[in-house]
Amino acid sequence: MKKIAIGLLCLVVISGLFFLYISWQNQQETQETKPSYETTKVMKEDLKVFIYAKGQIIQGENSWPDYKEYAAEVLVDELDITKVKKDQTVDIHVTALPDKTLTGKITSIDQNGIISGDVTQYKVSVMLDDESQLMANMHVTADILVDEQKDALTLLKQAVHTDDQKKKFVYLPTKNGKVRVFVETGAYNDKKIQITSGLKENETVIVADKK
Repeated sequence: MKKIAIGLLCLVVISGLFFLYISWQNQQETQETKPSYETTKVMKEDLKVFIYAKGQIIQGENSWPDYKEYAAEVLVDELDITKVKKDQTVDIHVTALPDKTLTGKITSIDQNGIISGDVTQYKVSVMLDDESQLMANMHVTADILVDEQKDALTLLKQAVHTDDQKKKFVYLPTKNGKVRVFVETGAYNDKKIQITSGLKENETVIVADKK
């Protein structure tokens, strides 16, 4: 009788260990086969759109009522010039003054353009708020603010895709993989794009498959 009891106990222990092993193996297989993605969140923030241009410091016009010794003159590509308007805000970075960012506003836009090969650029003049430490012909780069969307839903640009019908879409992670969701977009800069329809704030979106 004792031998039978010991035999049954051993059988129970072996069965339990076998069940634990099978459960562990299934868990490992599930972890190995479950898709892994790099993700990002839909954010609500102010989205600023800039045009970037290069140029130099020039002598100011010194005309009444604004007497300015210096101004900035930058060249804007023909593909961007239609977005540039008088009085738009500009951040000016002077190569010789790396720790200083100047601000200003556009005062004039040349209508003739300068042709160089297959490219046409247009001179844009910027009146500066601060002229200290400037000298003529210093090299500058300009960030021209051409659009700003307040409290916009934004997403990393690389998370938004385009199909053959030119429709925008994103991938959302699911328990077993991912699902495609079509979206509508608005303004964008070099990093972020505005989502006008299709997603909500804080939704998780796939950027890429993890390697």
